Amino acid sequence: MKTIELSGWNRRKHYELFKTYRQPFFNVCFDLDLTRFLPSVKTAGQPFFLSFVHAVMKAANRTEALRLRIRGEEVVLHDVVRPSFTMMTDEGVFRFLTVPYEDDPEGFLRRAADTVEAAKKAVDVADEPGVDDLVFLTSMPWISFTSVEHAMPGHPDDSFPRLTWGKYHDVAGRIVIPFSVAAHHALVDGQDVGFFAAELQAVLNGR
Repeated sequence: MKTIELSGWNRRKHYELFKTYRQPFFNVCFDLDLTRFLPSVKTAGQPFFLSFVHAVMKAANRTEALRLRIRGEEVVLHDVVRPSFTMMTDEGVFRFLTVPYEDDPEGFLRRAADTVEAAKKAVDVADEPGVDDLVFLTSMPWISFTSVEHAMPGHPDDSFPRLTWGKYHDVAGRIVIPFSVAAHHALVDGQDVGFFAAELQAVLNGR
């Protein structure tokens, strides 16, 4: 992790502007193509949800803007960010789980599966206190949405990206999934979302 030197930062003016906004997050929704990814996951006998989480985090860690966080009067850049994702419990409500990220998919899937199994009986919905190296992930596998709006705590240091996906479906022979990126505009621009989207699609295509 490193602290950004704000005086020489190329987006300092943008940061100073959007940091003053009462609601500084913007949201972009788009479709991703799972036509190659989904059969490969099924052939390997891997769970779709955790495999997709790994693909999303691989692309997020390739995207510098999604590793930036506001910390008081500072901005820090994490070397690696981790997923904090929602998971349904046996009681029919969700909780948040955090798993360390590793680039190797098999290692990540093993660790994530163990974390999920251990957490099935819990109902705590709090994230780890005092950490900001997380990316918030959630899915709505019941619907194929066209837009998403998140519940927001309104904390001035909240700069966690929020990534959401819905139900995948067939479109003219292609398997597509709706995906949403919500990001703090002091740290992230549309160009960064475009870069992330391209990287994620590349990962889903096996590159």
